[in-house]
Amino acid sequence: MVDLPGEPGFDSIAMANGNLVIAHSAANTVDIFNMPRRRLIAQIKNIPGASGVAVDAQGGRVYLSSKTSPGIYVVAMHDWSVENTIPTDAPVDTMLFSASAGKLFLSSEVAQIITAVDVAHGNFQQKLNVQGLPQGMAFDPEQKLLFVALGDQAQVIGIDPAMQIVKRFALHGSQPTGVAFDVAEHSLFVAVRSAVVELNAATGAEMGRVTAEPGVDSLWLDGSSRTLYAESGHKVQVIRVAGGRLADATESSIDVRGEGLAFDPSTNLVYVPGGREGKSKLLILKQLGTRNQSLAQENESGPQVATR
Repeated sequence: MVDLPGEPGFDSIAMANGNLVIAHSAANTVDIFNMPRRRLIAQIKNIPGASGVAVDAQGGRVYLSSKTSPGIYVVAMHDWSVENTIPTDAPVDTMLFSASAGKLFLSSEVAQIITAVDVAHGNFQQKLNVQGLPQGMAFDPEQKLLFVALGDQAQVIGIDPAMQIVKRFALHGSQPTGVAFDVAEHSLFVAVRSAVVELNAATGAEMGRVTAEPGVDSLWLDGSSRTLYAESGHKVQVIRVAGGRLADATESSIDVRGEGLAFDPSTNLVYVPGGREGKSKLLILKQLGTRNQSLAQENESGPQVATR
């Protein structure tokens, strides 16, 4: 467990070039944590209520958003400097960059809008009012559809390149949040209240489900090991995906109040930012059989931040 500076309170987390990019909403910063060195190497400051993180690995850029002010911050990965901003009509909660679509997708709960930003062509924007509260997003490159969970309607919608809703899947479960897409099996995983369900991405038919802790809001699929990770506060659930179907699941209690999750397939390490006793922590977990164990000691070297 590694200390992080600032009060606990996190949002999105993503991986970029060997680093974790952590939206630290309570501190109005985005923390850059180098995974091999296990230390913070930079902080991007003055991001009020930092919320969404999206990574364009090929373009060498990271996109950041704020829950409290409109606009997207464009960050260069080589030095973690803000090089540009993209105006938006409303604050942005979550983001997704699709390399196959060449677009940055934005969701705004307050405006109930999904926006597609064509970053290769002058940041041209297309907008769609989904008349609901957008939560997790995932892109299907085969159908060229953006799937969005609507948290207040127990639905997942599919949006085409013309920003029209062309699919609407009803869920047998309320309050959908996290979404993950399985390219290999062409299926969609959705976290609902007390379960994770798997849907056929073409028809919306439910293919399977496993019981989950209430409050799961983060899903992370590792396609190589066929493992789905789910985070819900004080627990991390490890769900095996066998033969294109959800199979058995194990869960482990963790020592922080988790807020988000990332999995590094090169090391088989799970990273969970969160809080413990009023302090910000980054928990590093190693999967050992069916158990997750903490790798780092709580006071391992303390916070180390490289500032510009």
